[in-house]
Amino acid sequence: TVPKLPTLRPVHIYGNPCDWDSVRARADELGIPVVEDACQAHGAEWRGRKVGSLGTVGCFSFYTTKNMTVLGDGGMITTDDGDLARALASMRDNGRVSPTEHDRLGYTMRLNTANAAAGRVSLRALDANNARRREIASAYRKRAPDLFLQAGEGAVFHQIVAKHPRRDAIRTALERRGIGTAMHYPTPIHKQPLYRGARLSLPVAERFAEQIMSLPSFPQLSMEQVGQVSDCLAEATS
Repeated sequence: TVPKLPTLRPVHIYGNPCDWDSVRARADELGIPVVEDACQAHGAEWRGRKVGSLGTVGCFSFYTTKNMTVLGDGGMITTDDGDLARALASMRDNGRVSPTEHDRLGYTMRLNTANAAAGRVSLRALDANNARRREIASAYRKRAPDLFLQAGEGAVFHQIVAKHPRRDAIRTALERRGIGTAMHYPTPIHKQPLYRGARLSLPVAERFAEQIMSLPSFPQLSMEQVGQVSDCLAEATS
């Protein structure tokens, strides 16, 4: 069986790589492995290295909304630990060690061939689509430079996230112009029913949840549409 060990689990949220140097330093200090949550960060980089290749394990989601998709549910785990890779491959296939033998508790988590084929097509467009997302984010930032969360050089903008105390008023102004926005995420994790019993107080997370909004970021946006969003942002925040 795979031993259950304490781990650090940094999240490359919104496609923005976390501060990996501080994560690595803390992991080394504690002597524990790092599991990267790269589910929103396909193709993102930290100091020239792809996320998902930095820690002991990297986890990716290929759900339909991600930068790379398999047109349904799916995912991938990356690691350069051979023993761990073999254990994970066995676990996703009902714990098989051979076609007729099972030596561990496993699950049915195999990606079917149709979804895998869709993923191969999506992968070919990943770099171009990520470049387009960066272009869109840059256009928004030029018109409203103080509105956006800081993003690292290697970010891939799964979401383009803005933050403002008048978030709700800005969303309403954009909606009146036919521009949709979203909130990722309106309820902090510690406020979810599962964790309410812990009675945690995390005021920074709560403030962020009250002030953030996600702007249109999909690569198929035309420059005319990007310009319209940019103009409305500048007007709403002036």
